[in-house]
Amino acid sequence: MRKKVVEQVKEEMINVPNFLTLSRVVLTFVLVYMFFFDYSVATLLFVFCVAVFTDFLDGQIARGFGLVTNFGAKFDMIADRFLWISFGIGVLIFFPIRGIFDSYHVVQMLIIFSREILCLPFLLINLLKGETTTPIIHRWSGKTTTFLQAFAIPFLILSVYYVEFSFTIILSIITGIVGVWAFFDYISDIKFFK
Repeated sequence: MRKKVVEQVKEEMINVPNFLTLSRVVLTFVLVYMFFFDYSVATLLFVFCVAVFTDFLDGQIARGFGLVTNFGAKFDMIADRFLWISFGIGVLIFFPIRGIFDSYHVVQMLIIFSREILCLPFLLINLLKGETTTPIIHRWSGKTTTFLQAFAIPFLILSVYYVEFSFTIILSIITGIVGVWAFFDYISDIKFFK
């Protein structure tokens, strides 16, 4: 009787997409530092946009060069949540304190971050239970939410200074609706209620 040989494929963890994902984590720490030490809004926005661009770039390179790995996919999702949640909290705390945002802008930020606000309790509960928190499935709803957030947040910040960006309430509502859809996909993917 012939024994079956189980071949384990070792994932390449050191590659360009994972380096870009790591750089997003580092840039998130830079942003947090900048919030605390009162850097200009323009500088914060620039660093945030660079961090968001690394998210787009790492996925393109991973898929284009066949470098997609389970580790990379999970690391990417964790880095994304870390960036979005840290930046969102920073804006919601420091911008109103400094008089940059009023209640109208704060409400829009909360709408833009509907996915993160809704997903966070479920993510924390699953972490405490030691269960899956980051599904590998990349849903259209999640990608679209991230894409919309990448425009909605800078435009909202620019709307404080330029009246041409006053359409942000519409973009915020659209982002919020897609974010709620992404939330339902998320709890379905992690099988929270099963």
